[in-house]
Amino acid sequence: MIFSTLSKASLVLIATSFLLVLTQEAESHAWVECMDWKFKDPKKWSWLEKDGRCEGYARRFPVGEKPFGGLDSNSPHRHFEQKHNYPDSQPACSNGGNGQKKDTFDETLSSPPELAYRGKSRSGKSYGPMTVKKAGERLCIRWPAKNHQYLPGATSVYIGISGVNPTSDPTQREFINRRIAELDYNNCSNGSADLKPCGGCFNLPKDLQVGYYAVQWRWSEFVDEWYTSCADIKIIE
Repeated sequence: MIFSTLSKASLVLIATSFLLVLTQEAESHAWVECMDWKFKDPKKWSWLEKDGRCEGYARRFPVGEKPFGGLDSNSPHRHFEQKHNYPDSQPACSNGGNGQKKDTFDETLSSPPELAYRGKSRSGKSYGPMTVKKAGERLCIRWPAKNHQYLPGATSVYIGISGVNPTSDPTQREFINRRIAELDYNNCSNGSADLKPCGGCFNLPKDLQVGYYAVQWRWSEFVDEWYTSCADIKIIE
């Protein structure tokens, strides 16, 4: 048999690698912790807590409810995984039960959009503020690594945007067609494999009109396994 020619160390390595793959597939998740990260020192780009602050969040994000990267253990949990069956045709934002897994946060569009930033979570934590920007300004987004840094084929984060003043969330295909940035998921500062902070920056389009826009952060770990976070941006003069 083939296994008889392998050393015990080789068999242990194969078994460990197999279990790691299974664990990653079972426990994979990702989400945005901050939609508008500001560096304390513009010349030192660091995603560590001591080196910046968050001025804008995803919809209904409970600030301070859990330490950075800890909302996957919350109820409802933060990460929204789109259904694997034709994910590009699935809802773009979580309504709490329309994904591969249930009991996620509600990240659907409010009317008016500000309502998604005024309430409180089940535990009484206030939702973080909406991002406010001018057209063409730089936007920096922050997320936890969650053990997924350097996974093969899992490097790109895609940012999509709606048209001005949407009355409902765009479909996933609409977000894809209105993609404005591609960021590196592996752009992380120091920390544990699970909780190290990562992020990326880009400039908003210069031709955005004054008004509200829905924005989607989207990342894939495996084929047809996509995670999204949805937020709103207010563009001012």
